[in-house]
Amino acid sequence: MVTLVHDCPPGAVGLPDDLAPYALRDIDRVLRRRLAEAAQGGGFVVLTGRRRTGRTRCAYEALHAVLSGHELVMGVAAAAGPAVYWLGDLDTDPPSQHDVERLLTRGVPAVLVGVLHSATFDRFTGTGGRDRYDGLDLDEFGDQRRMLRPAGEPVRVDAHFIRAERLAAPGPVRLAPDVGATPALEDRADRWRIAGDTAVPAPDVEAMARARLTVPVPAHVWAAAEREAATAEEVLRLGRAAWDRLDEERAERLLRRARDLGHPRAARHLGVLTERQGRLAEAVELYREGSGWQRPDLLRALGRTEEAVAILLERSAGAEPQLVEMLVELGRDEEATAVRRRSPLMGHSLVASLVEQGRDEEAIAVCRESERRVDLGRLLDSLGRAEEAAAVYRDAVVIDGDWFAARSLNPPAARLEALRAGVAAGHNLHGELLGELLSHPGAIDEAVAVYRDSEGFCDDQAPRLAEVLEAQGRAEEAVAVLSESSGETVPALIGLLLRLGRHGAARELFPLARPEELAELPEAGLIADLWIADPADAHLLGELLRLTGRAADEVEAYRAALAAGQDAWYLLVDALRAAGRLDEAVEVWESAIAAGVPDAAAHLADLLWHERRELVQVAAIGRGTLVYRLRRLGRAAEARAVCEAHPEDDDLRRDHAELLHEAGRSAEAVEVYRRAEAAGVGFPKRDLVAALLATGRPEEAIEVWRDELAGRERAGQDSAREVRQTLAELLEADGRGDEAVALWRDAVADRPGGAAYRVLVSLLDGLGRGGEAGEVLAVAWAAGSHAAREAQVARLARVAVPPVSGR
Repeated sequence: MVTLVHDCPPGAVGLPDDLAPYALRDIDRVLRRRLAEAAQGGGFVVLTGRRRTGRTRCAYEALHAVLSGHELVMGVAAAAGPAVYWLGDLDTDPPSQHDVERLLTRGVPAVLVGVLHSATFDRFTGTGGRDRYDGLDLDEFGDQRRMLRPAGEPVRVDAHFIRAERLAAPGPVRLAPDVGATPALEDRADRWRIAGDTAVPAPDVEAMARARLTVPVPAHVWAAAEREAATAEEVLRLGRAAWDRLDEERAERLLRRARDLGHPRAARHLGVLTERQGRLAEAVELYREGSGWQRPDLLRALGRTEEAVAILLERSAGAEPQLVEMLVELGRDEEATAVRRRSPLMGHSLVASLVEQGRDEEAIAVCRESERRVDLGRLLDSLGRAEEAAAVYRDAVVIDGDWFAARSLNPPAARLEALRAGVAAGHNLHGELLGELLSHPGAIDEAVAVYRDSEGFCDDQAPRLAEVLEAQGRAEEAVAVLSESSGETVPALIGLLLRLGRHGAARELFPLARPEELAELPEAGLIADLWIADPADAHLLGELLRLTGRAADEVEAYRAALAAGQDAWYLLVDALRAAGRLDEAVEVWESAIAAGVPDAAAHLADLLWHERRELVQVAAIGRGTLVYRLRRLGRAAEARAVCEAHPEDDDLRRDHAELLHEAGRSAEAVEVYRRAEAAGVGFPKRDLVAALLATGRPEEAIEVWRDELAGRERAGQDSAREVRQTLAELLEADGRGDEAVALWRDAVADRPGGAAYRVLVSLLDGLGRGGEAGEVLAVAWAAGSHAAREAQVARLARVAVPPVSGR
């Protein structure tokens, strides 16, 4: 009898000697890569799945394989150096968002690992539970959602993990959730190192990413599948399945059999397989046989370049670069040049080739024929023929409107003349012409005219134009340019108005600019002073003061805003907290309470909670929040005392039951859950089920879950399938496998085309009733169920039982 250990934290000691050998799964490749990446700079890895699917065993083996020798910390107490933090079951004891962020931002690599039920993960990260009422955030799972955000996509472990272990186990397997190493860990120190004596060398993560780590399919299963595969399509699919499992010898044999049966794609699949094995000559012939697919690249690799060239010469277009490369390799330069001449896409390559061969005049002729003026100008420049190059560049500007050619023109006078001609010819070169005119102080009038004629295309140059106008004493024109521009000119206009002494007009524009833009202006100090005198838009003013290093003025600005009747309480408190003036922040909220500001007392309590971890103003925050914060502080006994002092408070019943269950008083927890149920207080029924199981009352737990399933089925909820599967697990664990099977048979009958076949077949296989599983699949196959076909494929890959006759 082999015992599989569950709920066993990594680093555990005293594991049973008869623990089933660990069988690698596809998910291990993903998990181990994620752990290796997290070890480099820190990260949070969450494994999700249903209970008893091997989440913790998966994490245990992965940590030993990838992070052997790292310090292991149980909980969130910070280690001195790089460490792995085991957060355990995030369903029952999740860390806070603050704790997760603290560990990940310490500057020391921290790998956080935890497990979570898949349904709980979906509930925490979904859209349910989010609501707002009267300005209050009623996001039920907001804390959990923010805590899980750094983890990103979870590593999902499914039930196949356990069945993989069953294949590897030497004998029958039973699941024993009560056998674990947790008690042994409670007597040890908070930290130790992952045992090195049981670790394996760290794997090559890149190699793991290339390979698919799967459980080997037993030989007799393969043999039965090959016997039953009758058609060419079935044989081909079986060959692809063998290939996916890296069994290349079996894959090749099956693919050749599919080819002999006349499958049209089999030869091409064989070609891909033999190419990957380095058998290139055979791959070439198989490609030709399969679809007439020619592979010049393989022929070239085999040294058969002449054949490759002959194939490429027959193609009409698209292969010129590859063909030219092969012709040059064979020394057939003239033919390569001819190919370049024929291809409209290889003009530049042709010119470069001719220049390299010293045939400059031919290259010039090619450029002239193809009207490649910029290439021609460069070529003439390189040959020292500057005058000819300048004439070519000018033609490129005037005829083609090529701005790059304009930049290649020298001297500046020639460049300016060409740009004027290009604009006159109707090309959109206004931006280039304006830039050139602005570098000539005597051409400012023409620059203004070009700017106004550009129809907004030169708005990005408006600040520069205004700067030149201002320098020449034409400030009013500069103001007009900046005011009319649709570009980002507000900061420049503010600065100009301030320099002109027009403070009132500038003040009206302050809220239209971003604080970071204003902070970069030389007049930033003056802007702040003017704004403080009239502190409207206090949030923008405060940001500007913060950016300019005037934290004290920021606080005073918010005080002035409050005095002027603005709602700046939160801004003032945040500024005081940032400045470390906590006592003053407390006084602000006390003043707000006296002024009758809504929720000020609750905000004061929150401030003291986050900054000092003090529990005050209970009347403001309510008993529910008090219990929540006591639990966050680890003061469970005090939280329980609050609940017991107020048994009539329905809002505390769920917390009370959870606290009792965590304290080992599960029987009392059940009674509290029952009273909450009678009072109509909502809570996850799985918590009641867990408490009932802990008190040895599986019959009641099953009945609770039956009622939950019935309710969800009446409501037509999609989650009924998850509840049904959990109920089946409870029945199976209680030795009532027949009832579990009947439950899923009803589901199959309700939805004949659904996916319930897969669960029913897996359940029957787990109970050792492979014959019944095969009969279920035979009926489904006869009915043409797509889900049943998928279940059969999964069964061949995972379950070591002979398949029944019939498909």
